[in-house]
Amino acid sequence: MNTTVADVTTHAGGSNDHLSAHQMRTIGILDIVFASLSIIGAGSIVVCSLAKKKCCVPDVRPIFHLSLADLLASLSLVISAILYIIQNDNHDIKDIAEICHYVTSVTTCFYIITFFLTSTFAIDLLTRFLIQTRNSSRHKKKKRFLCSLYLLSWVVPVISVLVIDVLRYTERNETLSANVSECIPVFHRTKDNWEVDEWDKYFKYVFLAPLGFVVIANIIIYICVRQQYKKEQANRGVLSYNEHQGQWRVTKKVSLYLAVFLICWLPTIVLGVWSFSGHFPVKTIYGVFIWQAVSSPLQGLLNSIVYGWQREAFKKAINENTPLNIEPASSYTF
Repeated sequence: MNTTVADVTTHAGGSNDHLSAHQMRTIGILDIVFASLSIIGAGSIVVCSLAKKKCCVPDVRPIFHLSLADLLASLSLVISAILYIIQNDNHDIKDIAEICHYVTSVTTCFYIITFFLTSTFAIDLLTRFLIQTRNSSRHKKKKRFLCSLYLLSWVVPVISVLVIDVLRYTERNETLSANVSECIPVFHRTKDNWEVDEWDKYFKYVFLAPLGFVVIANIIIYICVRQQYKKEQANRGVLSYNEHQGQWRVTKKVSLYLAVFLICWLPTIVLGVWSFSGHFPVKTIYGVFIWQAVSSPLQGLLNSIVYGWQREAFKKAINENTPLNIEPASSYTF
């Protein structure tokens, strides 16, 4: 059977309810271009950290984990998009379509890991700040707590996606294996598709639930970071001009962290939530799909700049000749 993207997306509401093969191809090309930039950005952090043997240094560890996940997610996305573009004009797509599903599952898994690691990054900052400013005697417990967070950030998404893939594999059918559009991980499929592939709905839940949770969690954590910093400054007495400037710098920095995450994933949130509604005019909002194809794959590049190369603490840690221990509170930087 000859199958194209237009054939495997929903036709319930007419031509306005599916993306054409040309539109999907454009999204695929954008994915490749911008994910490649993220590979360069995230890869620079990973390679530099490994080359200088600084992966476990406190100011390097959070961005190393995040960049590694970004690198793997971007590589998986590029592979998915290339598979789609190569097979778009090939009518015998049944075998490659099944491969597409699992490659996209890997991509989804790594992006979910990056979500959790952005929150872990924020918790890491807050925890180390509290340790330094309060001279806590429970360093080992807090270090174990951070190690557990990093472990969970990697393990939970892997298990969740693996369980869905295993369950889906046991119920696969001819219709599922013919869907090459799964090579492009965008929310272009509507509620009507779930009668054909109910697992598409479950993947949306698995992707959107942690994304929404992380948005809320990051806002709360960074508010706590800012409040703790202000509280520490206030405990020193009358604030000087430099201390006021310090508060302003922290506010700008945490706002930047939140802004980058929202810029990258806001279109995905909009499309994901909207796709659950009864009216999802896919072609009408094609511009939002383009926004998603540009912003989401750029996450790795933006993270490497904002969390890495733009942070003085990271650059200092990388360039030191000897491994750094936790800095004293007076020299702590965000």
